[in-house]
Amino acid sequence: MFKSAVILRNIALFASLALAFTSAGKAMELSIAGAISSGVALLVIQYIVSGIGAKMMNNKKNQNASPLKKALVASGFSVAGSITEKVIKDKYHGAASKVFLFAPVAALALCATQFALGTEPYWLLGLLISASFFLAMQPIYIALQKEESIA
Repeated sequence: MFKSAVILRNIALFASLALAFTSAGKAMELSIAGAISSGVALLVIQYIVSGIGAKMMNNKKNQNASPLKKALVASGFSVAGSITEKVIKDKYHGAASKVFLFAPVAALALCATQFALGTEPYWLLGLLISASFFLAMQPIYIALQKEESIA
């Protein structure tokens, strides 16, 4: 069920980004309803992935896993692929871990400039996409901060 939710989340992310970029290129028109429905669908699916992943990692079998591994799995990342615990610890330790917090904020700032400069609904879709990114990245940031404070 968790893998299905992650696959569904990836499809929703691809659809939202494809919708945003094809609309930005004026290949098609993006309405407010389309922006809201695709963005909210992505946000809800990411919330479901985070909830299922957190429940899955809090059982007795995964009790001894590190907080970072629990956060990666709960966020929907595969720990067997190129994003592993070791890679995250090596690249994003210390002050570099703030990228997990500031990347969604930068996307939010970009959406705010689009809102200020035009009436197109891209800003709303971007806002919801950045919120789902924040929902996925926040547990990883918190786990890195916990491991740093323990060490």
